[in-house]
Amino acid sequence: MIATKNWRRPRQISLYSKITKAILTACSVLVISCTNQHIFFVSCTGSSEDETISSRASKADSANKLFSQVAIAVPLYFHSGSYHIYLNVGSPIPQRQLVIVDTGSHYTAFPCDPCMNCGLYTHASSQYFSPSNSSSFVTIPCGQCRWANNNINNTGNHDNESCGKNPETYNKCHHKQRYTEGSSWTAYEAQDLVFIATEDVQESQMLHSQLAAPFVFGCQMEESGLFVTQFADGIMGMAMHSHSLLSNLYSSNSIANMAFSMCIDGGSIYHGYYSSLATTQKKAIKGGLFTMGGVDAQNLSDLVHHTNNKPMQFMELMKDKGWFTVEVKEVFIVSAITGEHIPVIKGGVINPFNTGKGTIVDSGTTDTFFPKDVAKVLSEIWESAVKPLRIKYSNDVVSLTDEEFAKLPSFRIILQGESTYGQDVEWMIRPESYFEPNPTASRNKERINFLRGNQRVAKDERFRWKGKRSFNNRIYVDELNGAVLGANSMIDHHILFDVGNHRIGIAPADCSEFDDIVHAS
Repeated sequence: MIATKNWRRPRQISLYSKITKAILTACSVLVISCTNQHIFFVSCTGSSEDETISSRASKADSANKLFSQVAIAVPLYFHSGSYHIYLNVGSPIPQRQLVIVDTGSHYTAFPCDPCMNCGLYTHASSQYFSPSNSSSFVTIPCGQCRWANNNINNTGNHDNESCGKNPETYNKCHHKQRYTEGSSWTAYEAQDLVFIATEDVQESQMLHSQLAAPFVFGCQMEESGLFVTQFADGIMGMAMHSHSLLSNLYSSNSIANMAFSMCIDGGSIYHGYYSSLATTQKKAIKGGLFTMGGVDAQNLSDLVHHTNNKPMQFMELMKDKGWFTVEVKEVFIVSAITGEHIPVIKGGVINPFNTGKGTIVDSGTTDTFFPKDVAKVLSEIWESAVKPLRIKYSNDVVSLTDEEFAKLPSFRIILQGESTYGQDVEWMIRPESYFEPNPTASRNKERINFLRGNQRVAKDERFRWKGKRSFNNRIYVDELNGAVLGANSMIDHHILFDVGNHRIGIAPADCSEFDDIVHAS
């Protein structure tokens, strides 16, 4: 590896064969070392001792252009209604933290030792992050607070930071974060080396050694509400903000583009609720794919199997920072019995989906929330679409046979497309996404019907069962203004949060199948 003034450090990425071949044409000699899990370390060297530094730099630039098309990909995990990835934090031996991927906030935080009432026995990790075991850990002192006096915009509420005066928080930047549903945490600002990780320790350490960057996060001292009982150790806020991990990794040249994507596997929901692996053991279910740094839709579709090879559609973001806000133009209920598309709202009228905060895409919210102003008409249309079933639109438990389940309608949302895309975008929320298996009703009996030898059932058999199964409708029609497209609306879609290009891409996808990712099977 040759170090020059213009040399960018090599990117450690997941490469599939056609990209590898393309890079070979850009470098006269390509030095590649890899693990058995498709992690590549790539650097260009000269073909001879006489080759000039400028020539080598030119070839490196060509290779970097190819790298910018490829995403770093890791597994996404499901547990208790939320989706997570692993972070590696610290050095020389990084410590693993399982964090919720939350596009509805921007701070990253997890418990540090010591932590009061922080759910050690419910979290994924068996011990808190230990600052004393990391040589690169730094506490942000008073007078240098990074989060102080920053307007959080529309991504939640927080109390102003203050310098602690008691022994536990002396000369530390103290911060309290509160969330809409009532949970909160208290932390002090700290900095350490951070990067995304996989289950495989050796693989993750290779990623960390090459791409980890100094990042300011919250070292939690206390938790309340769901943060105490949740499976994840902490949270990773991915909203548009300079304090997000995405922004930090991009500014540190650890990823090529200001973008990430999520592909949530619907099968993981069912496997999670009907498998003893998730209900009786301290283990998350693999729930799809998470990528960082890639923006090329075609290359991303080579990683994830888009349904019927449908290209990604792009919608324009309505705001420059904070939440990922999109514009809803129309909403339809699609009858599974007649195929009719019945409008809930039409173009040209005051649209409650776009009032107040607007409609946001929030992976950190388990459920989807529509505006209360459409509750009456939506319920009437939905009940008419399922008239043969004689069930009311509610969020109460309902028991259905597989034949009855197949008659439930879908929601079809039409959104404002990106100007360069030139057309509106369709977002479908199907019954298998918004009708969630009830985790307590007749679980043992239903698990036997669903699983064969504790193995996952093929996708086309996911919605076949004997007798009746219990569900809850998880689209709530009570949002005061605007709407929230939560994690359940994202199921079986590949969604690209392309912050750098001010857009969101979406494509229906089989998120249980993906190729050549940085992943230990």
